[in-house]
Amino acid sequence: MGDIIHALPVLATLRKHYPEEEITWIVKNKFSDLLAGNPDLTDVIPFDNNNFLQLINTLRKKKFDVALDLQGLFRSGILTFFSKASNRIGFSKINSRELSHIFYNHKVTPPQKAVHVVDKNLSLLEPLGISEFTYDFKIPISTQDLRFANEFFTLRKLVPKRDKIIMLNPGAGWPTKRWFSEKFIRLADKLMKYSNANAKVIMSWGPQEKDLIENIKSNENNRITIMPQSTITQLGAIIKSCDLFVGSDTGPTHLAAALEVPVVGLYGPSDPKRNGPYGTKNIIIQKDIPCASCWKRECDKIDCMKNISVDEVFEACVKLLKI
Repeated sequence: MGDIIHALPVLATLRKHYPEEEITWIVKNKFSDLLAGNPDLTDVIPFDNNNFLQLINTLRKKKFDVALDLQGLFRSGILTFFSKASNRIGFSKINSRELSHIFYNHKVTPPQKAVHVVDKNLSLLEPLGISEFTYDFKIPISTQDLRFANEFFTLRKLVPKRDKIIMLNPGAGWPTKRWFSEKFIRLADKLMKYSNANAKVIMSWGPQEKDLIENIKSNENNRITIMPQSTITQLGAIIKSCDLFVGSDTGPTHLAAALEVPVVGLYGPSDPKRNGPYGTKNIIIQKDIPCASCWKRECDKIDCMKNISVDEVFEACVKLLKI
């Protein structure tokens, strides 16, 4: 999810420079809702691993002029190659993964100033002669998604704009990225007891985090509202009405930043300079320890996340909420 969100400014920039051209996005099926209805796109081609060969056959029949590989994986490189585009653009060897660079005829090394992945992605437009960028993260929220959000708030007796609504997201794709559920519960308790705010706390979770949220539900203060199972865009509709989001380096964190909701980002094994929530409304918390930003998916200690205290996250929340 985060990779798609970080690529949206490339799409917005392409549409600005090519207002009449057809633009197609190939995306994994489970994330295709993020792009449905995007006015900058002509077509979305969803796929999963079971229809990869079928996707290749589909691409071979198309007549693309340009193919941009923002993922930099061997699989995405293959798709770039089979697009048969005369301009196949991707990252140079030092910036790509899994030999994807062998499939491009235009290989880009991002400038040194392009540290964040958003800026690295935009540098891929250089072979097209584009140097002026549009930093627009368009995430269409449908009327059905807004209705879902309104029903959710009404049922839970939450009133956006009157209440300070804070979403906490304890999950993450890597175990090493997760702050601890008991700390999220303590943070929620401190926020709801804070004297200067009518704070309401929502906890979100994804399909792979059912056990995590069940564990939280069995231990939490019943004043915390647990999100129902939802689609990505339904989640986006609820986040859009929140005053603050707290999470680690995971898709919903980047979704919140794209929707211009202030974010407190909790970082350990990943590098917030490269993968932090994009924008100026956010506060990043990462401990200054030698192994920070190690990019490890497994670790026996996870000191980078253990050492983030509830009090410092609470103080960051208060600062962003201006309460």
